[in-house]
Amino acid sequence: MKNYFRILIIACAIVGLSFVSQAQNSSLNFNYSAVYDFLDMVKKPEIKESDIDKLLDTEPYEKLYIWSRRGIKKDKEDFKQIFYHALLGEELAAKYKTDDFTGGLISRIIRNIKYSKQNPEKIHFIIQFLKEKLATEDVFEITYSYCPDKSINVEYTVYFIIGLAQGVGPKGFMVMDIANIDENTDIRYMQDWIAHELFHSYHNFIPTLQIKDPIYKSLNSMLEGIQQEGIGELLRYRKADFRKRNKELANALLMRLDYQLQKAFEQPSTEGFKNLYNTLYDPYTHRVALFMAYTIEQQLGKDAVIKCVGNKKDFIISYQKAAKKLNDPREVYIFSQETINNISNLNWVIKQPE
Repeated sequence: MKNYFRILIIACAIVGLSFVSQAQNSSLNFNYSAVYDFLDMVKKPEIKESDIDKLLDTEPYEKLYIWSRRGIKKDKEDFKQIFYHALLGEELAAKYKTDDFTGGLISRIIRNIKYSKQNPEKIHFIIQFLKEKLATEDVFEITYSYCPDKSINVEYTVYFIIGLAQGVGPKGFMVMDIANIDENTDIRYMQDWIAHELFHSYHNFIPTLQIKDPIYKSLNSMLEGIQQEGIGELLRYRKADFRKRNKELANALLMRLDYQLQKAFEQPSTEGFKNLYNTLYDPYTHRVALFMAYTIEQQLGKDAVIKCVGNKKDFIISYQKAAKKLNDPREVYIFSQETINNISNLNWVIKQPE
């Protein structure tokens, strides 16, 4: 028995050392310069548009602006005005709350800028808290636990900012808004969130399965979002009680997705799939995607989820297998065979990272 435990300990040590060697292939740097730039600006008795121009021209804000547009017809002047009004007063910014920017970006800007202006000392405290508590090795361990290839060698930079959303820019570039955390926040919350974004960045460095035909470009983007966000949300919500939330809503949205996919495939057109994307993308990228990934993991195992990384076709088909295995329509929605056949029969190709 002693020999058994000795062997087990040695094996665990080897696995641990293997992970460390793999994680050391990549580096993760935390950069707080954008927060300091923001705090320096709001200290001024009068904030001018030129001050906001200067802030938005810094690397993290410039790159996040490009990321946050994601095809939305906005120019930088609109983006600047949102910041300008949010900094001058919530009343001036209120009209932007109903704008069509992605993911509640406008409301987040207003809320976080207002908080930071009123509590600059708390922002400094948060920075110190993060510097003391955030551990890069923990973030890599979370991220790589769902990545099939842990040997990718890349330098990642996480820019902490105020007044925007979390997101991934170009390869190895991430931004995280810190105005919504404080000293009472469990540091795992931020580590899990960074791991989620790091997982998205990881996708830029691996081959991915994509639909070749241009007519399905919007469908490709939507399925990509579902696959990435689903697995990424498993990293962000590692507690089971969070993962399975909104079961009824997820199933209702999956039923809607199934119906809309059938309609779109009946008479395929670029415009038809674009409309499908615009109608369904946002609700599915988080609520439904997390539910699907959780179902795959629970029914087929973690390895089945890992095999779906970079493979949106396998993600849909694996969910279908998991749903059929559970075989309880009260728990999970099962796609129609028509939808599964349509997705399976598309012209799929492997795209290598650029």
